[in-house]
Amino acid sequence: MVKEQQHIDYDAYIRQGEPDKSKRAEAWRVAIGLQAVDGLTTSDYLNETARRNIEGEINIDEARQLVKTYYQKKKTREPDDNEKQEADEVSGNISKLLQTDAFTYSVAGFAAIHKAIFDGVFKHAGRFRDYDITKKE
Repeated sequence: MVKEQQHIDYDAYIRQGEPDKSKRAEAWRVAIGLQAVDGLTTSDYLNETARRNIEGEINIDEARQLVKTYYQKKKTREPDDNEKQEADEVSGNISKLLQTDAFTYSVAGFAAIHKAIFDGVFKHAGRFRDYDITKKE
């Protein structure tokens, strides 16, 4: 039996007009959407954690730490947990980046963005590589 993924209506938060919630919802919607473009699906745990951040119950750093701790303490691993963990952690990193308005459009800025997104996920975060990184998709 396939468990249906928890759905959060990010657009409803964005439409409601409360600036802080709207900004956080947009950041999460974009972050999770970027994972979907890469063929990755976030976990129900991440979606619930994102909701808590949008609602203002926890800040973005607490949300990211909760996700990290969730995977560290998880005793039973599912076949897709590695991909979900990557999607969850990267979504949290992207959401933090979008919530802080810290974009700098330069070579150094792009390297810093890459490091911010993939820090703790990939060892090469923020470094330029000189080999083929094409994914088989």
